[in-house]
Amino acid sequence: MENNKRIDSKTNLGILMLAIGMFVVGTVELVFAGVLKLISTDLGVSVATTGQLVTIYAVIYAIGTPILISLTSRIERKKLLLLSLFAFILSNVIAAISPNYIFLMISRMIAAISAGIFSVSSIAFAAKLVPPEKAGKAIGTTVMGFSSSLVLGVPLGTVVGEAFGWRMTFTFVALVTLLPVFGIWLFTQKVKGEDPVPLKTQFSILRKPAMVMGQLVSAFVFIGQFSLYTYFTPFLHHLASFNMGKITIAFFVLGIFGILGSYIGGYSVDKWGVKKTLFVTIGSRVLTFFLLPLVGEHPIFLFLIMMVWSASGWATTPANQTYLRSLAPKLADMIIAVNTSFMQLGIALGSAMGGLIISNHYSYTSLSWFAGVITLVGLFSFFLSISLSNRQDTIQ
Repeated sequence: MENNKRIDSKTNLGILMLAIGMFVVGTVELVFAGVLKLISTDLGVSVATTGQLVTIYAVIYAIGTPILISLTSRIERKKLLLLSLFAFILSNVIAAISPNYIFLMISRMIAAISAGIFSVSSIAFAAKLVPPEKAGKAIGTTVMGFSSSLVLGVPLGTVVGEAFGWRMTFTFVALVTLLPVFGIWLFTQKVKGEDPVPLKTQFSILRKPAMVMGQLVSAFVFIGQFSLYTYFTPFLHHLASFNMGKITIAFFVLGIFGILGSYIGGYSVDKWGVKKTLFVTIGSRVLTFFLLPLVGEHPIFLFLIMMVWSASGWATTPANQTYLRSLAPKLADMIIAVNTSFMQLGIALGSAMGGLIISNHYSYTSLSWFAGVITLVGLFSFFLSISLSNRQDTIQ
């Protein structure tokens, strides 16, 4: 009995290490918005050009992850996770010592590849460490690590960047990543790889128009989100004259309500259904984008709108994934994998379009108007998907 308890405790520690790994991966992807202006100034490039590093990261993640997951599927899982974290540490070291924009771009490419492999593999790995009836909790704990990066990782990384320079933010992440490296090595067991799922099979779900339009909901929503979020630091500086202290608080608020929104999204789907949830959450996002430019002189209202924006934004993702899975229950895992690619492409296009708007000398408030319009397109895409799904049989 005592031996079993030790095994259970060791497994729990292993899952915790996976969550910490997701935390550092999420921090590196999202913290860029907090240190964007610092990087721009230090490297002597425009804010718009610096923002394209978010685009590069997302494109590599979206396109590379499905391919690399297929190519590495036969590698023993624990070994693959450790290798991906070593590559992730390397990417942050390169970022910290980058003498110019090109080196920083290379570091972002390596980070995207390693983060993509780790994120997808760790979720499946967590499920295999525990009995089937406990897989949901194991996955939830692992994914919570990514959500926690919103609350702790992004504000903390921003504070470190402001106090010691943006390079220390990436140095800090590299050092913290050593914890999950040793933790996964010590507290998890080996899990053999599996036969790869061909890319053709993975993307076969896109043969149905309702599924395509449903996936595009995520793309449009994330285009809107990251056309503003990527440049949120200069946006708040120009809109409300926020200093870095207030901007850090703003990111902390976004993180807290982002996690709250993730919970609300799941609860709302169970309570009121996926269609009502998506209508309310996407509609709320549209409204907040249109209101943000109007409340710059009123910090209380600005923070209230940011709370609604973040909560509704993070509530949308689990709700839409639930909707997509309902269209093809037998292909649920592949649907989520493809949806992740659509979201990352949305991040890429959003940050690119935001940079394009700024580089053409439009005001930073224009980002919020654009985000509102493109998110409204996402809402129409959702209505069209529902209409199409009502006319066709469920995908088998």
